[in-house]
Amino acid sequence: MSDVGTHTTPLGFDDATANAYHADELADRATRAYTRRPGSRTPGRPPRPAIERFMGFVSPEPNTGCWLWLSGHDADGYAQFFEGRGPGFEQRAHRFAYKHFVGPIPDGLVLDHLCRNRGCVNPKHLEPVTNRENILRGHNPLRDRTHCLAGHPFDEANTYRPKEGGRKCRRCHAERERARRAAA
Repeated sequence: MSDVGTHTTPLGFDDATANAYHADELADRATRAYTRRPGSRTPGRPPRPAIERFMGFVSPEPNTGCWLWLSGHDADGYAQFFEGRGPGFEQRAHRFAYKHFVGPIPDGLVLDHLCRNRGCVNPKHLEPVTNRENILRGHNPLRDRTHCLAGHPFDEANTYRPKEGGRKCRRCHAERERARRAAA
């Protein structure tokens, strides 16, 4: 499965492009001459364009088509990328990839990983959607549950929805009420 979903964009890149970036990056690291920055006494490298640094952390995965992020991830598992130096330059890497290869993210929308892999930065696997749609598409163990903790089914006859949200098992509620009345 090389592409996930049906999201199409007018992009001029593919996995071969990512592989070429990665190969060029490795060759460049091996041959780069260190130069002195103006006004500096210590040798250093000239700053590289953000996209070159970005692609140096990408490893295309041939089976899924994901571009796996080889650098840092945040506590939620999303790839992190520093576009520049200093505060305010950190962002999630998939957002940088989408902005660079596709264009700006529409206002009011978030990017959904169609491949369900938070460490993937392949713009073909990203789709701008509302936050609500993104949440509904995601995995939610409570929503996906088919039975209550006591094993009763969450079906039309046995489920009620309280005002505060969620869902409750009618049989469990009835058993709790019986026990409460017997104890009183």
